[in-house]
Formats: sequence, C-alpha cells, structure tokens
Amino acid sequence: FYPVIHCDIKPSNVLVLPDDMLRDLVRILDFGVARLMQTEGVSNTFFNGGTLPYCSPEQLAGEALDPRSDIYSLGIMMFEMLTRKLPVCPIRSDFAAWFKAHYSQTPRTFEAVAPDLKVPKNLKQLVMACLEKRPADRPQTVGEVLGELRSLSDNSLFIQNSERDRAASIPQAAEPIEIPQVSMDATRQAHNLPVWSQVECQQAILYKLPTTNESLPALWVKLSYQSIQTIQIYGLYNKIHQVYLYPPLPHFPVMMWAAGIQIPDRTFHWFTCFLNLKTALGLQMVRSLAQIQQYQVLFFDLESPHWFSHQIKIAISSARCSEIGRYGVDSLSRPKTSTLQSSIDLLKIQFEQVRREIERIA
Repeated sequence: FYPVIHCDIKPSNVLVLPDDMLRDLVRILDFGVARLMQTEGVSNTFFNGGTLPYCSPEQLAGEALDPRSDIYSLGIMMFEMLTRKLPVCPIRSDFAAWFKAHYSQTPRTFEAVAPDLKVPKNLKQLVMACLEKRPADRPQTVGEVLGELRSLSDNSLFIQNSERDRAASIPQAAEPIEIPQVSMDATRQAHNLPVWSQVECQQAILYKLPTTNESLPALWVKLSYQSIQTIQIYGLYNKIHQVYLYPPLPHFPVMMWAAGIQIPDRTFHWFTCFLNLKTALGLQMVRSLAQIQQYQVLFFDLESPHWFSHQIKIAISSARCSEIGRYGVDSLSRPKTSTLQSSIDLLKIQFEQVRREIERIA
C-alpha cells in the first residue's frame, strides 16, 4: 500500500453524490497529476501540474512532496467553502505571482473577508493551521483533520450565518478574485524575480531560487503565450530531449547546451545556447550543471513583458554530468588555436544532424 499525493485538490475535483446509507457520498476526482509515496519519506518531484490557486508552496517550488501538500490545498478549499473567497490573492494570475502569494503572503483571516460570518473558533484554527507555509506546522495527517472536524460535529458547533449570509449561500455567478493594490516595482525588488527586460532571446544564467539561496543553472527562453500554455497543459506527457556538444581538438572550447520539449502531437520546441569555456561564467555554468545534475527552463511570454510565466526542472543523468565535467576540465588546458565562432558553426552543423535524428525516431 502506497499513500497517494493527489496534487490537485480543489472544489471542481470533489463530487458529492446522494447515498441511501450515508446521505452524502464524497468522491475525489482527477488523479491525473497524482504521485505515489514510494517510501516512508517523501516522494521527489517538481512542479508538473496542479491548479495554481490551490497548490502548496512546496509544490510550486518544485520541492519534495508528501500528503501535507494536499492538506494545504484542503485548507484553501475549506476557506473558500466558508467565505466564498480565497485566502491568498496574487497581483496577477501567472505562475510567478501565485508562487509568491502561496510562499510569502500571509493568508487573509475570516474576519477580514467575511466579518458577519459566524464560524466556530476551533474550525477557524483548523483551517488556518492547514494553511501554514511550512509542512511541519500543518496537521501531519488527514486523520488529524478528520478528528478535529468530528469533534466539532460531536459538540454540535455549527456555523451560524446571518440572514444575509444564508441568502448569499444560494449559488451565484463566481465573484472575481479581489486583487490587492501592490506596487509592481516594490514586489519585483522584494522577490528579486527575473523580469523581461533582463532576458535575451535565449540565455543561460545561474538563477537564484526565490525559496532558497541555491543557484540553479537555467535556460531563459521566449515563446508565445499559447505555446507556453500548451507545454504546461501537457506537462505530464511531454518528452524532454537533451543535447550537449563539445568540439574536438584543435577547436575553441565551447559547449552547446540544447533542450528539446516534445509535445504529444509531435511538435518540438528546441532551446539552445553556447557556453564559452574560456570565460569564468561559462566554466562556472558547466561545473554547476555537472555538480547539481539538473537545471531549469524559465519561459517568458513574447506578447507582454512580465516575469516568467512557467518553469520546468530537467534532471541530467550521471553519465552526462560526468561528460559535461570532462568538457570543463579539458577547456582549462586547451589552447585558443581557432575562433569561438568557428567552433559555434561546427556545433550548429552537428546539432542539426542530432536534432533531425531525434525527431525522425520520435
């Protein structure tokens, strides 16, 4: 038996059916992005689906997940069920904005969003505990949550709404999310997120994660909004292709770094860059790829300037990491007997051959 991490708990994935014995039978739907816990610890994952308003901070950050991630999503849903509003509100609706809201924004209180709503104190405390940013501060199991809810029911503590709240409980059109007025410039500075003006067409950088001081190698790329949405929607089914090329002697030491994303309809998106291994930045990038064994691709919309709207994390095999590490070592002793551009031209020709073969057999 392996516990399941659903990864997409939200109202539209919960179905309530009438039942002769239980009165109401509740079903959880859509296990399309669910994960299995393989051991007693957590399962390693990266953000690969889910609904942004209901994702936990660790899910959006690409950290390891366990069932406490679903408990956070349950807390979001319970708050919304009681108040018809979300406890956290981003300044926009893209990935980066929701990431910041879940990771650093203090959840709104019941009193702030629904001052006339009568909610038992213990129920408020339970919901807010589920919304804690750190998994260790939340209820540790769903059993704990159920125990608290049963104790509320046993003590006959039910929500006492005003007449206005009862009228408001009749299904109505969904209200727009209330967006707080926050200075965009101040938010950019506070979170130090990459912005459009810093990005060339395709660029390799060492990107410091907003959640930690860890720096990951990253490819920054520009695509149309529709293409980015397609990549995100098919996240579970996309196939990643990696290519690392290095010229033989006597060519100038430069590494071609390419990532290809294959959509299920066989559409390919290729992203490439060249690392000059005679520069400190190029050498540091190669060493980071070999040591960290993973990198990120950050996607920016072509249509409008803002922070990256999607990201994926790509793991590098140990064999490839060793190969990349050897490129860095070789570059230290290789003389500059040819030009940088001649090596780039050679690698472009080699890459076209590799790319055509990958797409042919895909």
